[in-house]
Amino acid sequence: KVSSNGDNYVSVVGRCSVCESHFKGIVADKPPENARVLMQCTYVGNFNEPHQVTKKRRMSGPVIEKALSRIVEQGVSCETYREHEAVRLIKTGQMDEAIWM
Repeated sequence: KVSSNGDNYVSVVGRCSVCESHFKGIVADKPPENARVLMQCTYVGNFNEPHQVTKKRRMSGPVIEKALSRIVEQGVSCETYREHEAVRLIKTGQMDEAIWM
C-alpha cells in the first residue's frame, strides 16, 4: 500500500498460507525521485515447516490459442499476459497458481 499522507509511505504485508509466516516491509518516508530505497523488513514464523510444491497451471486447447493471439497478434508481452491472467484468476476466486505455457 502506497500512501503519501499516512504513517508510512509504503507498507507491504504478506502471509504464507502453508506455514503461516508473516512478512512486513515498510518505507517510512517518500524517497526523492530516482533514488534508491531501503525497506525495513520483518519476517516471522515457522521457517522449518516443509512446503508442498503445487503444480503449475497448464494451458491447453483454446486457452493456448487465446494466449498466442494476445501475444503475437496484439503485441502483448508474455509477462503482461501472465499478470493479467493472474489478476483475472484471483478475481474469479480460483487458486492463484503460477501460469505458464
